[in-house]
Amino acid sequence: MLLQREILLGIKTLLRKVLCGFAVLSLSFLFAQHFAVANKIDSLHNALRTASDTTRVRVLNALCWEYRNKDELRSFEYANEGYRLAKELNFFQAMAENRNFTGIVHRNIGDYPKAMACFTEAREIAERHGLTVELAFSMTNIGEVYRYEKNLTQALAYVYRGYVMFQSINHIQGQYFANIRLGEIYQSEKRLDSSLAAYQRALQICEATNDGYRAAGSLRRIGAVYRAKGNFEAALNSYKQALHFSEQAKDNDESSATLIDIGSLLASVGKYQEALVSTKQGLERAQKTSVKIRFAEGYKTLTGIYIALKQYEQATVYQERYIALRDSLFSESGRREVERMSVKYELQQQQQKIEMLRKEREAEARVRNQLIALMIVGVVFTLLLLVGILYTRRLNTRLYERNQEVVRQQHILEDQKDEITMANYALMENNEDLQAARNRVQTLLLNILPASIAERLEKGETTIAERFDSVSVLFIDVSGFTNLASRTEPEELVAVLDEMFSRFDAIAEELRLEKIKTIGDAYMVVGGLPMRSQDHSERVARMALRAIAEVKSIAQELKLDGLNVRCGIHTGAVVAGVIGKKKFAYDLWGDTVNIASRMESHGESGKVHVSEAVKTHLCNGETEQHLGFTFLHRGEINIKGRGKMTTYFLQE
Repeated sequence: MLLQREILLGIKTLLRKVLCGFAVLSLSFLFAQHFAVANKIDSLHNALRTASDTTRVRVLNALCWEYRNKDELRSFEYANEGYRLAKELNFFQAMAENRNFTGIVHRNIGDYPKAMACFTEAREIAERHGLTVELAFSMTNIGEVYRYEKNLTQALAYVYRGYVMFQSINHIQGQYFANIRLGEIYQSEKRLDSSLAAYQRALQICEATNDGYRAAGSLRRIGAVYRAKGNFEAALNSYKQALHFSEQAKDNDESSATLIDIGSLLASVGKYQEALVSTKQGLERAQKTSVKIRFAEGYKTLTGIYIALKQYEQATVYQERYIALRDSLFSESGRREVERMSVKYELQQQQQKIEMLRKEREAEARVRNQLIALMIVGVVFTLLLLVGILYTRRLNTRLYERNQEVVRQQHILEDQKDEITMANYALMENNEDLQAARNRVQTLLLNILPASIAERLEKGETTIAERFDSVSVLFIDVSGFTNLASRTEPEELVAVLDEMFSRFDAIAEELRLEKIKTIGDAYMVVGGLPMRSQDHSERVARMALRAIAEVKSIAQELKLDGLNVRCGIHTGAVVAGVIGKKKFAYDLWGDTVNIASRMESHGESGKVHVSEAVKTHLCNGETEQHLGFTFLHRGEINIKGRGKMTTYFLQE
């Protein structure tokens, strides 16, 4: 029986080592992208010498980021220069990015109030100018500062908002950072399963994007959760993988944190000498960074190790270093939030009252003691003794009343604290409800209006109408739709139209065209508005050709013989605007729309019928074949309301 157990234990150990080795090999490929470009900082310095204004701002921000863990003085120097130049250029996206980067440098050196100020400024800039990415990063960063200040409720609220924003725009890197911050908050709240899930989502993002540089951070935090769960072996394996990747990435901050964590883990199971070596190596790596919290973690770990080894003199040295650094990091950690200033003021007022009452009580007690001493000494002075007794009783009564007043004031103070706390919670919930409602309204507007038009409506414009001198209008109509409808079930017919129009929507979005509306089996799209452009005719022409190909593909897939479309295009001037008060609609008016509709109705199934204006715009007065298009001359046709017009069939 004992032999069987030993064999099973050996097999489990072997499998565990094989799996750990496979995990290391499976993640090794992540570093290929990170090391593809050598000497990144040198490349940025070279680019800085020749960069134009906007590019120079980007390079300065990048240098601030690269030096954030290496040299905070140089990081601040590049940050200040980048912010000054971005402000001169009104480069708002770079300004918000700069404030986020600068706040992270302040956070690394433990200056949390300045970090919060930078992150708040980044948030204000991003909200004012509709910069979703920078706004999401600022929300995540603000939440992290709240976590450092032990305000986990606010921390979770802000980080989760940032996470939802990153998901809405499919920002992969932002989702990684948000998952890391969520994991840290859950870990602080002892919600270990939720924390582990968040860290694992971050690691999956690293694997999917070949980002080995950040995989180390995910693995180190996963190790911390396993340690908290009491799984020593899983924790140590995760730490070793994290150390492997951080050393390959030459990331001194991450490797120093991992070595210190390994030291703390080894010390927790009594391996003090190994723990001592690992922790000191971590502190040596930390010397090459500007992240002060690593030293605090290392000093605290060494204090515990030396106490366990009964080397109390060394333990005292590192304990003093830890306390001094902890006080410098957290005594200025920004716990004087704006929303609590009124509470602190009330506390100070009540404390002053209590202190005054206490001093009066002490003074009265001194008088009473003096009178008692006089009574003992002056036995012969009976009258004075009686007076003293009466006076002493009076003082005792006043003292009792004062004590009762102190108790009453303390109860009032507790009630006020509870009321202010409840008011803060209610305010936070109302803000979240308002933000959720605003997001729903914005989503609905974007579903029915172009983004720029929706933004103008949100800003309060009531009448939106513009003239565009040159746009291209495309009508697509299903040929033989009546026959198709007569021999097709209603559900199947709607499904065919839905599939067809969904593919048209995807093509329009890819080619940066604006869908206007569908009318029964007809589909209308325009190029060149609301954002004006020079190549709108080319993009609209390519959509028409691709739409015909997509319909042929649908007909083959669904086995619908005879399913085809007619396309008509015309280029010219239109008037565009928003109509309606309750149900908004963005529409076009003018001869250009009418002629494009005539091009479609006078066209042929499976062909793109275009006007002379479209051919001229595409060819630019050159040959019959330009930009890959060929024009088949159809001749003159009679167009209702315009007379005879020369038209062409467009081919690719």
